[in-house]
Amino acid sequence: MIAYLFKHLPFKQKLVLSYLIVVIVPILILGIYAYNQSKHLLQTQAQQSLEAYAGKIAGNIEEKLGRYEVIIRFIAFNTRIQQILGNTYDNFSDLSVDYLKDVEPFFSNISAMNEDLQQITVYTATGLPQFGNLIQPLDLAVNSSWYEEASKSGDILWFFDGGELYAVQKIVNAYSSRVLGFLYLKLEHNSILDGSLVMEAENYGIVVADKRNEIVYDREVKGSAVSAFSYANGADRAVPKAGDKYIASTKSIARAGLTLTYYVPIDGMNREIGWILRVALMIALLCLVVVGVAIFFFSTHFVKRLQSLNDKMKKTEKGDFDLFIVSDYRDEVGQLTNQFGKMVRRLDELIKDGYEKEIAKKEAELRALQAQINPHFLYNSLSVMNWKAIRMGADEISYVATRLSKFYRAVLNKGHSTISLKEELENIRTYIELQLMFRKNSFDVDYRIDGSIGEFVVPNFFLQPIVENAIEHGIIQKREGRGCLTITGGLRDGCIEIEIEDNGPGMKEEVVRGILSEKHSGYGLRNVDERIRLFTGQAYGLQIRSSEGAGTEVAVRLPIHKADGRPALLN
Repeated sequence: MIAYLFKHLPFKQKLVLSYLIVVIVPILILGIYAYNQSKHLLQTQAQQSLEAYAGKIAGNIEEKLGRYEVIIRFIAFNTRIQQILGNTYDNFSDLSVDYLKDVEPFFSNISAMNEDLQQITVYTATGLPQFGNLIQPLDLAVNSSWYEEASKSGDILWFFDGGELYAVQKIVNAYSSRVLGFLYLKLEHNSILDGSLVMEAENYGIVVADKRNEIVYDREVKGSAVSAFSYANGADRAVPKAGDKYIASTKSIARAGLTLTYYVPIDGMNREIGWILRVALMIALLCLVVVGVAIFFFSTHFVKRLQSLNDKMKKTEKGDFDLFIVSDYRDEVGQLTNQFGKMVRRLDELIKDGYEKEIAKKEAELRALQAQINPHFLYNSLSVMNWKAIRMGADEISYVATRLSKFYRAVLNKGHSTISLKEELENIRTYIELQLMFRKNSFDVDYRIDGSIGEFVVPNFFLQPIVENAIEHGIIQKREGRGCLTITGGLRDGCIEIEIEDNGPGMKEEVVRGILSEKHSGYGLRNVDERIRLFTGQAYGLQIRSSEGAGTEVAVRLPIHKADGRPALLN
């Protein structure tokens, strides 16, 4: 049933139906693919941005902690501080002077320049008496959580205990390796962490955990009531929090043994994905509308051409052969139209053949008569000019008139299309003599012709355009030195070869390649090349060799034909 209906559908409807099937399926596939790729790209970009922000925040924290490590080393290895800690004071007045003069100003300046610094304390192991919070006996610290680990290590140790961030450094005499005490620095961790945040993102959260995976800092997502954070050290993950989903990136802060997790809600990205889906659907619908209009236009245009061809066939069937049937299209319908047009024109030609042949015969006779009249008029005119020039004593005018008469007589060649090579060369000599006269002998000519080739038959008037090009575009364009035209002729590889060479400025390679092409304008060398090939075959013709600053050489290659055996050249 479907096949029957499709068979009897008009051709235009068949086209529309097939176009719709072919177009809709790819658009749907492309839309789904574009949506999935966009979604994946957004997720990838979001994760990369998250990694960058987390890395930047962790780097900022590391940088701040590193600055405090410099301060710790500056204090622990300060020569004056080590000297005071290592002294044995005989009286309290000397100790008070050192405390008030050196210790208190030194630590006060450091505290004043670092606002995150809450406490500086040196726990002395040398028995010095307590001096406020700055100097305290080591006995007060032996039960601290950090003491055992710090006493075994010579490095700076960071601790996060009881909501406090502090660092401890063992102070050792640089010369005797004697332990003088421990330097204790407590920092305002919230201030350090808040000052390290990257503010590019608007809606984000940060969780910092210590070595025991206990949360020491939590900045919640804006507008989110979060009471707890399910934390797993070292893993990037989707984090469930207050019923929402998040994407997160975790970075390690090696100096303090902390782990930072930076997270953002995934719903913001879902909104962007939903927007992309809506845009994709709108684009798909727009594409369908555009495609529908295009299908209607092309199907109408295509069927219109078939209908036009069908109408012309009906007119031809009724005997109307005066139809202009041609198509600019190169598709099958265009080819069919052009072939039908050729058939109609051929039928019309066959019908009118007798009448047109008679007209052509009369026109040929008229052209032959004109060809006989015009040369005689030219010769007579030049003869009168020569006679009057002789009477007036104008030898140059007489010379020009004589040479022109000789030149055109050879060119017209009594209507023949072939001439002996000797006569062709004589004609070229005459032409060059005229050029030398017109140009006041401004260039030299060198003839190197093998006399044995003069008897061979060649196409008439084939050398003049080549010589003219050599003079006009070669010698005349030469800026320095005297121009020279060299004409060489002889036999080579069983063929006649004539070379016309000038010492002009030459040509670029791309110009040489274009001279014999169909796109090159003017009579020029292309017509000479085509004429020679038409008379002698595709194995012969012109060859051009030239380069900038080295002149140009045109070589003419011709077959050997004598006057008694030249069927390809006879009229």
